[in-house]
Amino acid sequence: DAEKKKMAEFKAMEVDRREAKIFEELFKPKLSRRGQRTQGRTMQSQHELWEYKREAKIHEQRLAAIAREMSAVQDAPDINARSAALAARRREKEGLAGYTHLEAMIERDRLAKLAQWEREQLR
Repeated sequence: DAEKKKMAEFKAMEVDRREAKIFEELFKPKLSRRGQRTQGRTMQSQHELWEYKREAKIHEQRLAAIAREMSAVQDAPDINARSAALAARRREKEGLAGYTHLEAMIERDRLAKLAQWEREQLR
């Protein structure tokens, strides 16, 4: 039973192949010169698709270039090791050894304002 079905399918496929071959041999369209020169809509849409893909690729390349440039940008400047050591030594002398650079600046400013207020009070 299964063999009969397979044989029937095989014969049907063989008939389809023969018909396709005959059709290919018989069907040869004759186009006029004007017809040969015309561009079909499918070619035009393929060109538009190609242009769209090209523009998308260029856009992606631009974004990649911007990303590469932005990866080289630093959030903060590089501090020279010698300068950092000098600043730490100064903070130690001023009694601000446990403070960060920004905290030390704020504390210095606060102390300067306090000293100025005290001078004004003594007048």
